[in-house]
This record gives sequence, structure tokens and C-alpha cells, in this order.
Amino acid sequence: MMKTVFRPVALAVTILVPQTGASTAATVDHINPPARLMVEHAEILILDGAASEGYLTIWNGTMTQANLISVRSDGFGKVRIRQGGTKVAPAKDIFPIPGHAELKMTEDGIRLELAGPSVPVSQADRSDLTLVFGNGLTLTVDATIVRSRDLLTDHHHGEEDQLID
Repeated sequence: MMKTVFRPVALAVTILVPQTGASTAATVDHINPPARLMVEHAEILILDGAASEGYLTIWNGTMTQANLISVRSDGFGKVRIRQGGTKVAPAKDIFPIPGHAELKMTEDGIRLELAGPSVPVSQADRSDLTLVFGNGLTLTVDATIVRSRDLLTDHHHGEEDQLID
């Protein structure tokens, strides 16, 4: 079963000016999120020696739909957007994120598959991820590397973050 989570949230009207930007792991106000496209959380889960999964929470605080078309990384030779649970199927080419909604990647939904690390994952604690959107916008984030599924952030829009139990 596929699980994609979009959470619409009412906010003030703003205009998005497409641009190249960067997002960091800075503290995000989840109660009053900014009226812009941003990555709220970026984590890479190390599954075994070389396999890894990436989990992002992307907030689109604009009035315009954002279309995620690819993700790349200097830290990994291959990054694919995957969709589905235990029977993993390749994802579609475009992941729309409606205005005033978020895309939350999950284990049984949309997630990243990362392979070919440039350094042994046992030696890394962070890695970059660059998100490419259909309008030309790119966001580069510094993803935290975690080594246990229970250390992933349990994010619910409008609430403080928890660790997954």
C-alpha cells in the first residue's frame, strides 16, 4: 500500500519568486511556517554497508504547486526517488507539492534510495542533498545521517517534532 502524506494548511497569501536557494537544518517554526518552499527535515538512514534511504519533509508555503523532479548528492553516486512499501516500484517523474502543503517522505511511501557513497557511511554524519524542482528552483540541504530507524524525526505539521518510537 502506498502512503503519501500531504497536509494542507491555511496561511496568508504570498508570491513565490523562483530562485536557487539553500536550506539548512536550522530550527523551523512548525506552528507558523514561512511562506516559501523549504525543506523542514532531511535525514539519511543507513540500512547496511552501502544501502541508504533518505527522508525529507518539504513544506510549500506558497500559493503555487511545486513539482519535485529529482534529487542528487555529492555524497552518493546514485539517488532515486522511490515509491511504495515492501514491493518497491520506481517512482513517477514528478512529485507535486500543492501550495500550503507538505510532502513527508515515509518508509512505506515516497522516499529516497541512495547508493554508491563517496566515503564510507560509517565515517559520515552529514551529507548534502540537492532537490530540483520543475520551475528551475534548486534547494541544497545538509542531511543528517542516522543509523537506526528509531532515530528518525517523527514530524507532524503544526506540532513539535519527536523521535519515531
